[in-house]
Amino acid sequence: MNVTDLVDLYRSRTHDIETPYLWSDTEIWGYIDYAQRRLLRPMGGIRESQSSLCTLVVPATVSYVPIDPLILKIHRANIPANAVSGVGPGYTGTVKLLDRVHTAALAKERPGDLFALVFGEDDNGARAVYVPNFDTTINLLISRLPLPIIDDTSKLEAREEWHYMLIFGMLEQGYLKQDAETRNDKLSKENGDKFDDEIERASRDTSLRRAAMTGVQYGGI
Repeated sequence: MNVTDLVDLYRSRTHDIETPYLWSDTEIWGYIDYAQRRLLRPMGGIRESQSSLCTLVVPATVSYVPIDPLILKIHRANIPANAVSGVGPGYTGTVKLLDRVHTAALAKERPGDLFALVFGEDDNGARAVYVPNFDTTINLLISRLPLPIIDDTSKLEAREEWHYMLIFGMLEQGYLKQDAETRNDKLSKENGDKFDDEIERASRDTSLRRAAMTGVQYGGI
């Protein structure tokens, strides 16, 4: 399935097949975006290390770096060799991910090689420890929300076998549109409840799949 397929499915389910449409394409794209995020957030989002979101550049002399709001969690951070732009070499290797720092040595802003990022002091970013003297690139392993659905060329990032589930979340939102011909609280709730059931199943399958990939056993098996 792609975005166009889901738009067509939505119009078929709502019998919105004649112009002028009750729901615009833009509104339906928004419902797809909502449904993808609602599906993927409970299972921790999409884990990856390849997109542009996985590259964090800390500019020289800057102590604070914003983190993209799509990122739910940073699992690992690493400064590769030759990642420091300037007269080096600076620190390379694993970057420590710290949840607030209370020790005077690390709490104080001071210049030096960046070796840690401190989270929890600000909702929107992290503090560099130490403040780098040179632009420093950090490679990240992250879990993130899907990229926004903004038009019919946008890519669905939920697993292909879950695409059929998205229609329930789309209908849940669509039937809340404030219009006499579109508002239907009963159908919104029914589809929302179906979506909840599908999300629970998908989350369970994801946990089992990730456990199998890491060698963790469940239920004593």
